Amino acid sequence: MRPVRTALIGLGFSGQTFHLPFLKTLPEFEVSAVLTQREELAQSLAPEAAHCRTMTELLQQDIELVVITAPNVEHYPLARQALEAGVHVLVEKPFTPESEQAKALCELAAQRNLVLSVYHNRRWDGDFLTVKSLLESGRLGDLYHFESHFDRFRPQVRDRWREKPGAGSGSLYDLGSHLIDQALCLFGPPKAVTAQALKQRPGSEAVDYFHVVLDYAPLQVILHGSALTAQPGPRFQLHGDRASYIKHGLDPQEDALRDGQVPDSANWGLEPEHCHGMVTDAEGSQAQATQAGDYTLFYRQLAMAIRGEADNPVPPKQAMQVIRIIELAQQSCDEGRRIAFEELNQGYFMEVTGLDHINITAPLALLESVRDFYLHVLALRQGPRPSGFRRQGFWLYAGEAPILHLTVSETAACDSVATGHLDHVALRCRGLPETMRRLAEHDLSHSVEVVPGLGQTQIFLRDPSGLGVELNFVDEFPQDADQSA
Repeated sequence: MRPVRTALIGLGFSGQTFHLPFLKTLPEFEVSAVLTQREELAQSLAPEAAHCRTMTELLQQDIELVVITAPNVEHYPLARQALEAGVHVLVEKPFTPESEQAKALCELAAQRNLVLSVYHNRRWDGDFLTVKSLLESGRLGDLYHFESHFDRFRPQVRDRWREKPGAGSGSLYDLGSHLIDQALCLFGPPKAVTAQALKQRPGSEAVDYFHVVLDYAPLQVILHGSALTAQPGPRFQLHGDRASYIKHGLDPQEDALRDGQVPDSANWGLEPEHCHGMVTDAEGSQAQATQAGDYTLFYRQLAMAIRGEADNPVPPKQAMQVIRIIELAQQSCDEGRRIAFEELNQGYFMEVTGLDHINITAPLALLESVRDFYLHVLALRQGPRPSGFRRQGFWLYAGEAPILHLTVSETAACDSVATGHLDHVALRCRGLPETMRRLAEHDLSHSVEVVPGLGQTQIFLRDPSGLGVELNFVDEFPQDADQSA
């Protein structure tokens, strides 16, 4: 693979710590240009790159990718300029201050057939990978309580843009975006959001405390961050009907990057044994080894996505949903009420109304992409295992009804197998125009058939595993009843 010619915007903490080490170390990338007003620093850190002072000058360089690490309020205009210039874009989290801005960027990237990604790197934290593995194994049983903290002890307000008033500032955007993204990766969209987002410290002008509850009844997901925690509690707490998992401490990659370690060094992302979490069940407690974290996996997949060889590691629509939940968390706090799931999804998803239960067994390598397809393209939501069922896996819901069950095939190379239908999944849906728009945005090959005798329109496509999907829209027809896509 030829290196991706990359421009980096910003040489602040994020640019120097979380991006430049990977861009300089990985052979998949070449640092071709840097946009900063700190010319001496640019010369020191990236001497071979062109040093630019304006976006216009940057976009005149021979570049394929722009990495944006500017202040949050600048994410939208800079990303839009780059996309309009025909350049792929990686935006540091949070994606944008407003979900409507995120939505506009998603549409623009789709129209220009460009890769737009968001740096939710903590999907590759070792503790989070361990949590995912535990949930997929079923070792904890049915999960009822999930708690994730990002606490710090910073009693003094600092003079920096993250702590100034304005769009996209404050800890809910800065740290909360990580926790929300991780929760959505595990459980999909929630049923409701309830939150507190406060300015606790004397003199604070931006949110420095948040407590967000995502309702997946009966599962409750608690996401918490404070600047006044001198003695942090657990990073993760998971409680199921078979066991609990408690994990202290943060992933070691950030500290390693701060210390100047190269991300291809030996034992990268490994934490010492004394930091491992504990799994406790009726028989007692035992240490659970933490998987190695590895942010290089994000960047390697991004390069492959730009070359057309892999999926986008963080699709922008997923990052847009993070911003929407942040908005609704602040609304919940301001109005002192619970924000229902229907409000969260209004205007963003079509509506699946039902299906007889079906089970899909997918090879492990495809499980995540299959699950994401049903969650983020077809707008099902992940929920708890229904009572009376003992099999492990992912249970996906339409409204309150569990309609689809995903499990891992024991044979990694086998095709996906569906039971409950002969060879495909059939969903009853509403919202035909929105559905066709979304399928076009995701560039999904599909066909449309109008069946006047049944009074419905049928859309046929395949999920990432190759399994057929049939969408039935009763009493809904395309504007041109003879069209097909």
